[in-house]
Amino acid sequence: MNKIELKTLSGKIIFSHICVDNNLKKTTEAYAIENQVKVRFYKYMYDIDLRFADLSESNLNGIYLAGADLMGVNLTGANLQKADLSGVNLCDSDLSDSNLQRADLQNANIENAILRNANLRGVVLTDAKMMHTDLSGVILWGANLAHSDLRNCNLEGAILQGADSNGNKYVEAIFSNSNLEWSNLKNLNLNNLEIVQSDIL
Repeated sequence: MNKIELKTLSGKIIFSHICVDNNLKKTTEAYAIENQVKVRFYKYMYDIDLRFADLSESNLNGIYLAGADLMGVNLTGANLQKADLSGVNLCDSDLSDSNLQRADLQNANIENAILRNANLRGVVLTDAKMMHTDLSGVILWGANLAHSDLRNCNLEGAILQGADSNGNKYVEAIFSNSNLEWSNLKNLNLNNLEIVQSDIL
């Protein structure tokens, strides 16, 4: 039977248990019941390897995951409000319908990820790499995206009201039906940008 193991990036195993339904939450709950303990490590999983884990629908409000490897992770519908995800690797991950309100994603690598219809109100995405990312329908109201790289992103139907996009790269990005009212659009690279029926005033 497959096991779920949580390792630090240096390779040290800090948790190991038989996998339950390919789901981290169910597995840790089973571990807690079998060992009559409370599992509390999830609140401070920094510098950890969670590649391709299933964390869908998880409540990770306020979690500290700075520097973690979350490549290919399933975070659909997850609650990540106020989470510290600075410097994380979220390449090829799925965060559709997740709640990332006021989360810290500065210096994160979010290339080729899916954040369709995610709530990113007030999120910090400064210096983040988001090339080829699906941001369609996201709410970025008041978000800080200064100096982030959004080349070839899909921002169709996104709400960026009041967002700070100072110094961003939007080369070949799609902004059809987007709302960019009151946004800071200074010093942008807008080569081959597609803007259709968007509100920019």
